[in-house]
Amino acid sequence: MTTRKSRKRILCTVLVLSLTTTFGWARPALSKGKVAGWEQKQKKVGSPPRPVEVEATAEILARALRGVAVRRPDVPSESRLTKLLEKRVRSRVNPHGVVKCLSVESTWAVHARAGARTPTFVDLSLAEKPTLLRGGSDPAQAVLRFLDEHKQLFQLRSAADELKLDRDLRDALGFRHLVFRQRVRGLPVWGGELTAHLDPEGRLYCVTGNYLATLSGLTLEEPVLSRDEAVRVAVSDLGRIQQVRALGPEARRLLRYDGPRAELTIWRRSPEAPPRVVWHVQIRPNLVDNWYYFVDAASGEILEKYNNTQSDGPTTGTGTDLNGVSRQLHVYQQGSDYYLIDASRPIWQAGQTEPIRDPKGALVTADVRNHDLEANTTLYHVVSPNNTWSDPVAVSAHYNMGAVFEYYYNKFGRKGIDGKGNTIFSIIHVTKDGRSLENAFWNGAAMCYGDGGQSLKPLAGGLDVAAHEMTHGVIQRTVNLEYKFQS
Repeated sequence: MTTRKSRKRILCTVLVLSLTTTFGWARPALSKGKVAGWEQKQKKVGSPPRPVEVEATAEILARALRGVAVRRPDVPSESRLTKLLEKRVRSRVNPHGVVKCLSVESTWAVHARAGARTPTFVDLSLAEKPTLLRGGSDPAQAVLRFLDEHKQLFQLRSAADELKLDRDLRDALGFRHLVFRQRVRGLPVWGGELTAHLDPEGRLYCVTGNYLATLSGLTLEEPVLSRDEAVRVAVSDLGRIQQVRALGPEARRLLRYDGPRAELTIWRRSPEAPPRVVWHVQIRPNLVDNWYYFVDAASGEILEKYNNTQSDGPTTGTGTDLNGVSRQLHVYQQGSDYYLIDASRPIWQAGQTEPIRDPKGALVTADVRNHDLEANTTLYHVVSPNNTWSDPVAVSAHYNMGAVFEYYYNKFGRKGIDGKGNTIFSIIHVTKDGRSLENAFWNGAAMCYGDGGQSLKPLAGGLDVAAHEMTHGVIQRTVNLEYKFQS
C-alpha cells in the first residue's frame, strides 16, 4: 500500500509531467557552456529562499493587494529652468526657481521638463505689471511678436515661421486660449503645440506648451520610403497581431475613414530624444481599434506603434519578449496609462472600484527595479503611456504567466493558483544581495524572477520556468508538501 506521503509525491510528479508533455515546453536556448537543467541550476546558484524571506515577501504581497505598496512608477516631475535660462535669458534665478526677466522688469515663474530645452509653463501672473500685447487688433500676431521678443526664453528663431494658429477658444468667463501648432519647414511636429492664455482684458497671463526648439541640424530630404511603402510596412506588421479587415461603407462614413492614412511628420520618442522624420500611419482594422504607427522615412523601421482607442478597462497591447517574439499582451487601461494587469481571464471580478490599487482576480506583473525582496521593498506596477511594451523581461513574465494560467484552466478547470480565483503575481528584476539573481522561485505568494548573469539568461524568458514556479504554488495550495527531502 502506498502511504499518504507517497500519494502526494505521485500527484506532484503527475502534475509536472502532465505540464511538460502536454504543453511541449522547451527551455530557452542557452549559449555554449550554460547550465541546462533546473536541478543543476539550483545546485549551482544555491538553495531556495529561507522561510523568513518567504514570510517577509508574502507580507509585501499582502500589502500590495491592499494597495499600499504597489504603485505606478514615479512620473518625472517638472523642474525649473536654471542655468540654461540664466545664460540665455540673461536672468538671475532666485532659490525658489522664479526667473527675473530683466528685459521686461517682471517676475515670471518658468517651468520645464527635465532635459528639455523649451519651457512647458510660463506664469506671467506674478509680474509686477500686466503683460500687455502689442500688435493691434489681431491677438495671434501679437502673441507671435511677444514670442519673438523673448526668443531666447522660448527657443524659437522665428515664431511666425514655426507656429500656425490652429484653434481660438473662448471660455464662459471670457478668457481666451490661442492654440498654435508647430511646423518645421512645412512638416507638422507630432504633438508640437504652444498655447497663449489671455484674460478677459486681453492681457497675457500664461504660456504653456510642448514643442521643439528651433531645429538647426535636422536634414529634411526627400524621404527614401514612399507613402505607399510606409503603409505596407505598417499593415503587414499589424496583420501579424490581429486581423485587418476592409471596412464597409457605413463604417467608413461613421469613422470618416477611407483606408490607411500616412502623413510625413517630425517625431521624437521622448522630450530628450532627437527628432526624426517619420511617416505617421493610421490604420482602422475594425470599428474599435485605431492603430498609430511611426515608420522611419529613411530606413522603414517601425519606431513606435500603439492602439489609440481610448477606453478604461481590459485591452490588448504588444511587446517583444526575451526570445525576440512579438507577443500580444492582456493589459488594463486607466486614463492615458496602460498597466500589466491581465483582466481578461474568467477569474476577473467585474465591477471593481479600484482595479489598479486592489485588482481582484487578475494576473499582475510587478517590478522591484533591481532590488532584493525584503520587508520594506516596494513593488511597482509596470506602466506604459502608449501601450507599447519595451521591457522584454516584463513581456515574457506577463505572457508566460497567462499561458500557464490558461493551461491549468483549460486542462483542469482550475481557477488560478489557489483554485479560488485570487490575484496571481509575477515579480521581475529581483536581485540577491544587490546583485543580479541567477534563479527564479516561488516565495509562497508570487513567482519571482532574477535577470540571470554568467550562467543563465533572464529567467522570465522560459515558459517552463513559469510553469515550474506556478506549479510550486498549486502544490502548496493543494497537498502542501514540505519543501525538504525529495518533495
